[in-house]
Amino acid sequence: MTVVVNDASQIHLITKDLEKFAGKAVVSQVSKVVTALHYGTPVASGHARSNWLTTVGAPSENIVGTKQSVNSEAWRAGLARLYKWQFGQGDIYIANNVPYIGRLNSGWSSQAPAGFVEAALARTAVTSTALGG
Repeated sequence: MTVVVNDASQIHLITKDLEKFAGKAVVSQVSKVVTALHYGTPVASGHARSNWLTTVGAPSENIVGTKQSVNSEAWRAGLARLYKWQFGQGDIYIANNVPYIGRLNSGWSSQAPAGFVEAALARTAVTSTALGG
């Protein structure tokens, strides 16, 4: 049996289905990374943890809240934006701009080992096999 797909509308539908499938895989993977970074960040006040900000199109340059007044709303809002992301809307960025995040990642806190950011990325790494490739 031979199946021929040569109609432009059929190809368009197949492409849309593939984009939808791949988009869901991207969102799922990025949400795992964001969650791993958030919960893997050492906590004294929660300020650094709450500043893993997910954006589309350009990285955030913001710092939300303070050590005295932690605000996790921006973190949750970033996840909400991520769950609505589709191909063509732009690159997805995860940024943390608190001035001491580098020191935390270098082992400054006894609550997390040095390299907790890299460890979170490694734990959530996706392979082509995981996506069926």
